[in-house]
Amino acid sequence: MVDSGATGLVSFGIGGGLDPSLHPGSLVVATMVITPEGDKIRTDSAWQNHIQKLTPGPLVIAGIAGSDHAITSPRAKSDLFAATGAAAVDMESHAVARVATKTGVPFLALRAIADPACRTVPVSAMGGLSPDGHTRILAALGNLLLHPWELPDLLRLALDTQKGLRSLRRVADSSFSSS
Repeated sequence: MVDSGATGLVSFGIGGGLDPSLHPGSLVVATMVITPEGDKIRTDSAWQNHIQKLTPGPLVIAGIAGSDHAITSPRAKSDLFAATGAAAVDMESHAVARVATKTGVPFLALRAIADPACRTVPVSAMGGLSPDGHTRILAALGNLLLHPWELPDLLRLALDTQKGLRSLRRVADSSFSSS
């Protein structure tokens, strides 16, 4: 994207909650992204301020941890929270932060919580994700057939993901469409 003329990068999507006080739909605007290696890459403060000014409703201003694999258990989330102090975790923002740093463009990371710190992500949900993060419905259904007891948790995750997506729409409608 930078090679094509982008003058800044935004990592925007859903993520996992690390801070136990965050609930599904909570919005985290990153002050920094903490890479899996522990590097702390600061986000653009002008963009943080822009989001804060123009987005209605509460925002959490905090770090976001990057991970190269899904953090799916409450114990793993708690350990990562203790190690980093980050409010949320995702698998993309650290890659965007590295590119922004390498190319010298500003960046921001914004995540809406889909799975809170206290919940385990069902195995059937993880098996239904492609490497690029898209849902593979048939794979998810196949995994659900192997783990039918996960249906209530899978439905709760789907509802919580929808809360996260609604929160992201609120930001996109107010912050990114304004000057």
